[in-house]
Amino acid sequence: MHALRFEAFSSPSYLGKPIFIRGHRLIRFGNGVRIFPHVRLEAFDLGQIVFGNRVKISHNVQITSAEKPLHIGEGTTILANCFITNIDYSFVHSDFGKYTVTDTKIGDNCFVGIGSGILAGTVLGNGCVVGANSLVRGHYPEFTMLAGSPAKVIKIYDIATKTWTKSPSRFDTDCD
Repeated sequence: MHALRFEAFSSPSYLGKPIFIRGHRLIRFGNGVRIFPHVRLEAFDLGQIVFGNRVKISHNVQITSAEKPLHIGEGTTILANCFITNIDYSFVHSDFGKYTVTDTKIGDNCFVGIGSGILAGTVLGNGCVVGANSLVRGHYPEFTMLAGSPAKVIKIYDIATKTWTKSPSRFDTDCD
């Protein structure tokens, strides 16, 4: 049934109801995507939302895209009450109500903690972990853990030792 409404929808994916969707034809689902109730997906002005395989989206999440694709990588988990967008609104008096769009991408196997906001222009490398209630904008390398508002890198995963280590000072700055 969903395959007729979306650009791509593969089984055994799941869409919980109620759900608000704007721009069905601009949304693409990989295999095994699970989206729980009370999610809002909006794609307009040729924007796209592209979900990789095995993405899990919890309750009360809003994802909004305009003009460019917004990618959520495979195996990524996004917990409840999060907001993800590639849109920035202008608050300059002469431009009020206009928006700009910048690339936003969440890599494969990321984890976005409850209540977080992923703002326009954010790129998370593969394996990133976003702490609860973080506000994220910027480019972050793979296997980093970030937290706070604004979010900062607090740990980096060491593949050789298979442990999270405290962030070296070169990452202890605001990103963008």
